[in-house]
Amino acid sequence: AFQVCMSVGVILTLGSPAHGKVSETDVWAKTAAKEVVGGDIESVLKFAKNEDDMIFLMAYASWCPHCIQFRPIFEKVAEHFNTPRFFTKGPNVVVGRVHCVDYPDLCNQLRVSGYPTGFLGNSDAFRTAVELGKQQEAEKQAQKEAEANETKEGYEEVDSSENVEENMHSSLETIYVSEIEPETPERVISVIEDAVLRTKSGLSLHDLEVSTALSFSYMALSALNFEKTGARSSFLKFQHWLMESHPSHDCRGGAEDIIQAIDYN
Repeated sequence: AFQVCMSVGVILTLGSPAHGKVSETDVWAKTAAKEVVGGDIESVLKFAKNEDDMIFLMAYASWCPHCIQFRPIFEKVAEHFNTPRFFTKGPNVVVGRVHCVDYPDLCNQLRVSGYPTGFLGNSDAFRTAVELGKQQEAEKQAQKEAEANETKEGYEEVDSSENVEENMHSSLETIYVSEIEPETPERVISVIEDAVLRTKSGLSLHDLEVSTALSFSYMALSALNFEKTGARSSFLKFQHWLMESHPSHDCRGGAEDIIQAIDYN
């Protein structure tokens, strides 16, 4: 699997323009992804045409070997989602990227701890995450200033870091590239689509998989008796629906295997 370049102490220390600007000849210069410009998350969010559209944002550093390794796959993923698809099914996803060396403040607000890391959510989820990150930074700065002045008179310490983190993670999903196997564009696309469907449904993917397995076990008792009129066609239609629409990658793959087994036997 892909590894992760740790960002501890790196986002802040390499944040100067001299270290981070991508030249025209750099391997990162050309991309199918929407680029964060000026450290403003809105420069990517503006490409979401509807409020329900999802954004997959990759945080990376150009010097990171694991980001360089992942880049060709990421570009194919960006091409897949960012290319207009008029006649194909699938969720609307805008793929973007943020160079954390150029824009350390935004990456700190998103709580990036390693590269490459993906974030998935709608526009409101990203705005909320950034706003909560700013609040946490302001609180930390106020705490530092109070300690530097060696007095806390008139300053009420508010430790809301746990609430900030809980709220952010409940609205914005983190996708760790290092955990995706196998290392193929198709698998990454599938992981993103699974996460989108799971987020929109508001249900646990595990619960959906268990429910599907139970439904299948009951259905199979009668449907496998293909001598009954319409049983075979109804069973195949259901499997096709699972293959095309189920939010679980494993369930979609299982349905496809069943269809092939029935068609060829």
